[in-house]
Amino acid sequence: MIKSVFILSALLVQSIFFLNHHVDEVFGRNAVPSQTQNCSQDAENGDYRYEISSDLNNPTITFIPLNGNAGTPTCILYYGTGTGTYPGYSITPNVPYQINASQGAQINFYFTYSYNGGERNNASNPHSFIVGGCATSEETNDATLSSISINNTPLSGFSAQTISYTYSLPIGETNVPTVTASTANTNATYSIANASSIPGTTTITVVSEDTTQTMTYSIAFQQSSYALVWSDEFDDDGTTYLSGVDNPIDDSKWFHQTILPNGWGWYNNEQQHYTNRIQNSYVSDGTLKIVAKKETFNDQGHTKQYTSARLNSKFAFTYGVVEIRAKLPTGVGTWPAIWTLGKNINENGAYWQQQGFGTVSWPACGEIDIMEHWGNNQNYVQSAMHTPSSHGATVNHGGRTISTVSSEFHVYKLEWTADKMIFSVDDVEHYTYNPTAKNSDTWPFNSDQYLLLNVAIQESIASSFTSSAMEIDYIRVYQEQPMSIDESNHAEIQLFPNPTSKRFYIRSATEIHELNIYDLQGRSIVHHQPMQKQFSISEDLPKGIYLVEMKGPNVQSTRRLVIN
Repeated sequence: MIKSVFILSALLVQSIFFLNHHVDEVFGRNAVPSQTQNCSQDAENGDYRYEISSDLNNPTITFIPLNGNAGTPTCILYYGTGTGTYPGYSITPNVPYQINASQGAQINFYFTYSYNGGERNNASNPHSFIVGGCATSEETNDATLSSISINNTPLSGFSAQTISYTYSLPIGETNVPTVTASTANTNATYSIANASSIPGTTTITVVSEDTTQTMTYSIAFQQSSYALVWSDEFDDDGTTYLSGVDNPIDDSKWFHQTILPNGWGWYNNEQQHYTNRIQNSYVSDGTLKIVAKKETFNDQGHTKQYTSARLNSKFAFTYGVVEIRAKLPTGVGTWPAIWTLGKNINENGAYWQQQGFGTVSWPACGEIDIMEHWGNNQNYVQSAMHTPSSHGATVNHGGRTISTVSSEFHVYKLEWTADKMIFSVDDVEHYTYNPTAKNSDTWPFNSDQYLLLNVAIQESIASSFTSSAMEIDYIRVYQEQPMSIDESNHAEIQLFPNPTSKRFYIRSATEIHELNIYDLQGRSIVHHQPMQKQFSISEDLPKGIYLVEMKGPNVQSTRRLVIN
């Protein structure tokens, strides 16, 4: 409350004005939000006083008599803007009188009033105020933020009263994010001290307009709990893929599935031969192209009028996140797909079947359709699940329409955990598979699956079709990192290189008597008793993440090992 004392020369009495400014909603304080912003002004003028409320929505003037011995007065309020004669309004003493005025208007007013002792008139000394003039949501001592954004996305769960946050970066991100903010009082200032690396903490320090208050917000950034375990970026690496030419696919990562599984054709009445020719699958300018073509082609004793490619990954995995950035082909009758099958499928000609893993038929192996697109329903993409409980025309599916699936790249994602499957495009989810009962009929997904990429040709192929390609920028598989890794003896025990394709080395300050390697399901894979300080381990392990447990006198450590 601010008080000012002034002397009215006409009456030579002391008058007191006080301004009471309050804002119900001040960010960063425990207050009840309100849309009302109000200030009031009180003044004593001999035998009366008045109150002004310059509420933006309801400005009022109240006449309050003080000369109680003179009886109840009658009062007329004159008010208006500018100069000249103002109209008069009879008002009731002690009752606020609402005036008709807009925000920002300067109101001039005075009273005429009468007691038993006669009439008084202060027209020669009018009062004034500005409607809403002392109402504001920006208190000068406000040092709070109204928003925080990370890489141009509002921080989820932000509250001005909460000053500490933990933020997990998106999968694969390692750069320090760009942080921006806004202050509740636009005249307050703030500075940002960015984290130097990940993990790390970015701080935002806010100083109020009057510099009397300071508040610091902190955001602790940490990497995702998922790590990249397998990928193909299709970029020029100087060896496998070279710029300026059409490169064959990397056969250390991919297998061309070409054998007709039923001896004469493919399932679903597909019309093509799948080939291993560079005309149907190749890498150039940083992307993989799988090309469906109209051409007469004879293979395995059968002639077909279309060719394409069907790739199997030589990497199989259980649980994780798959991201594929792709642009899809066009043409009625084209059927591109990005999907998985169980490594245990006994399909003739499949890569893992040829490696001796084929023990069950489809759909007992399980099928995950990350993305399917049909040229006769252009721009609609779908994800689906095929299990013994529902397959073929499965009831387990969901999708969305995206107008640019064939003209722009989009990121198709599968998030596979022990509980559910989540499907999305560009991080917009469109389907979740989460059966209540998880058994071999509904959930044959607790063992390895492998990736498939293909463009099939349906019977409905348009006669005008000649050629179209599915183009893939990258494929990445991430798996969750074990949370039970002990790095406390990092200086005493070194494991390198990591990641590795096969061989890794151990260097320890003390002898390692026991070394165990476990998979992410906790199953023991390898056991050694080296009884040495320095030694190497060479194992033909499938690509993925493993835990390496090392024990010795007064030392024990568990490390994460990535086989790529």
